Formats: sequence, C-alpha cells, structure tokens
Amino acid sequence: MKRKGRLLILCKTYPSPSAKHAETSCVAGMDEAGNLIRLYP
Repeated sequence: MKRKGRLLILCKTYPSPSAKHAETSCVAGMDEAGNLIRLYP
C-alpha cells in the first residue's frame, strides 16, 4: 500500500541479516494525525 504524507521518524532498529536482502531494519514514525506507522524496506 502506498501513501503520501509527512511522517516524523521516531526510531530505527539495528540492521539484521535477511535471506532476500543484504540487511533489513524496521523504521517507525508518526503521521500528522498522531497515528503510529511502521515502515519496512
């Protein structure tokens, strides 16, 4: 699902090895309405 908008990044996990990608890390943020959003690579 693609969404456009402003997002305040709150935290990022330490990169970990992945079978599909070299490394993955999860990113979490908050949109302008105060909703928490998780982002994946």
